[in-house]
Amino acid sequence: MNPDYSIPPLRDLPPGRLVQRAQHLRAEIVEQRRPRAVVQRPVLTIGVALALVLSVVLLATPAFGLRGQVIHLFGGGKPAPAPVVKSFAELDVGAPPGMAPNVIAGETREVMESHLSTGKKWVMWVAPTRAGGFCMPDGCDRDRSIPFSLGLSIPGPISPEGAILAPPVIFEGDTLIPGATTVEIRFEDGGSATTPVVWVSPPIDAGFFIYELPEARWKAGHRPVALVLKDGNGNELARNTEIVRGLIRIQSGRLTQPTATGSPGR
Repeated sequence: MNPDYSIPPLRDLPPGRLVQRAQHLRAEIVEQRRPRAVVQRPVLTIGVALALVLSVVLLATPAFGLRGQVIHLFGGGKPAPAPVVKSFAELDVGAPPGMAPNVIAGETREVMESHLSTGKKWVMWVAPTRAGGFCMPDGCDRDRSIPFSLGLSIPGPISPEGAILAPPVIFEGDTLIPGATTVEIRFEDGGSATTPVVWVSPPIDAGFFIYELPEARWKAGHRPVALVLKDGNGNELARNTEIVRGLIRIQSGRLTQPTATGSPGR
């Protein structure tokens, strides 16, 4: 996921250290990638970390079918810049006993980038682990145990009442479910949108997606109600409604701190 906005997984750190580390890391990466016009971190308007990541796990029964586009990155693809590699290496630092992901930070690659309505880019990074899983900046599926994992990121300013003051609002995630080709976003008014799942070759062997939620879809009555993972024939493979409830909690002013739920390490 995008290192400009995402935060590392929650660990036992002194109060305020998580926010400071996230801000410092985002500043380093923005400076490293400035010539490519990667999204720069906006000025926060309230004293909380607004680079919000909600990691949600949904168990699903694997289905079979044709996969989407497969990207071969780990046979000599361009390595990640030094600040990104460093951020992945730090995922092992300070992890509780038995919880270190053992990430192979030097193999970090950019698996996706999406052009946003702001004119900037949203970049997703991934690195393999020694146990055969993978890590992204917000956490790891060290042992390949999370079939469908989703995140919600709101890097811009949010008012104390929960109003999102500027784009983007990003849904992103990954899946291990064979045959997944698209994610359908369903809305309160009955509408829908789709975004492709891009598969990355081994050792990652997982699918990834990014979707920017349009401003018109931030409003009550038009917001998302579910994200549905589908195969090439339109069959449902997995469904998640918790991540969109997170958006509603934010807008109601009931969620203003960095939050993560799911399996250990993700």
